[in-house]
Amino acid sequence: MSQSDPPNRKPKASRDPKEAGAYLKRVLKMNPLADAERMISLRQQFVGQGDKAVVSNSSFADPHQREQLREQVQNHLDEIRGAFWKAPAASLQKKLRSLPVDDFPDLKAAAGRLNSVLGVRESIDALRGDEDFHVNLFNMIRRLMTLGPAKAGELKGTYLFDLARSDHLKDARLMAKSIRQCHPQVYQLESAWFDQIIKTRRRKLANSTAGGFGEDIDGGNYGCLFMIAAYVVIKILISIARSMGN
Repeated sequence: MSQSDPPNRKPKASRDPKEAGAYLKRVLKMNPLADAERMISLRQQFVGQGDKAVVSNSSFADPHQREQLREQVQNHLDEIRGAFWKAPAASLQKKLRSLPVDDFPDLKAAAGRLNSVLGVRESIDALRGDEDFHVNLFNMIRRLMTLGPAKAGELKGTYLFDLARSDHLKDARLMAKSIRQCHPQVYQLESAWFDQIIKTRRRKLANSTAGGFGEDIDGGNYGCLFMIAAYVVIKILISIARSMGN
């Protein structure tokens, strides 16, 4: 025995390979967009169970009891979201602080997000008075700010996709620029999304009346160019065929 190995030291417990394999198999089957919150929860549980000599931080020995509380907390969060833009801010803050979310990292993050948005709720409502106010983007902001990360990510992507093909792209971009310049607290909550709105360029769907060719990202029509190129190629092929026939 070497001097570096104390005689009474027990070997450090290692993670059970079967446990790790089961965790990975379960997570890989999940959809990151739809199951993001659940994936976070499973990861936290897995990390907490890494060393069997360590006592879990969870207050619940009964998994069923834990899931019941989780469902209750989720319902309370949904109620807060439903009343978010009308109920007194002090009342909502009190409810958020009273939620037992310490054992649920994803729900704790959701409650923290709602509390952060609540702090700038007046600034969001003040957007109505801006010169560049656009009701479509305003309504989208109010929906987005209270959603969980998975639903919020899906909504942001859908909005940007539709925006590039809509008639109010210019108005939305102007309002996003105004938010970035005049409402930094609101901008910081979704800075990347607002920047994407500002950078979005016009893109139209294919138009059957134009031979299946619509406008590109900058609005230029390539249908005519395609027809010219096709005509030139056909003329060249005909010329080659004639020369071979002679």
